[in-house]
Amino acid sequence: MNCSEYRLKFPALSELLLIGDDEEAPELSAWRDHDRQCIECSDWRLAQGIIRRGYDPDAFPCVHLADQVTQTCDQHPDPHDCPDVLIIYDPRFDEYSIPIRDGGSSSVPIAYCPWCGVRLPESKRDC
Repeated sequence: MNCSEYRLKFPALSELLLIGDDEEAPELSAWRDHDRQCIECSDWRLAQGIIRRGYDPDAFPCVHLADQVTQTCDQHPDPHDCPDVLIIYDPRFDEYSIPIRDGGSSSVPIAYCPWCGVRLPESKRDC
């Protein structure tokens, strides 16, 4: 499968992924393989999810952090409480961090994206 075919089939095949059909069609398998092997298409897929959630992926340092910080959880309104949240963004300080799961709201600031290595903005927090 090439990139054009991958993107053309995205709407239909991403619906199959949401349904969670146990019997995987060969076409879906080829689509998944391309997603795993092609960084550009994998990032494009993440961007589609961000856009669907109502955000502009270009407003973030990278698509990976945008994907992380734009996800919401119905069970945990506070991202510090959700075990699925890997990265938290604090707009007051323009700061990305990894939450510490100790029942509080502590987190460890990060300077680079853990997925792609892009340099993140300097924190506006007073040291």
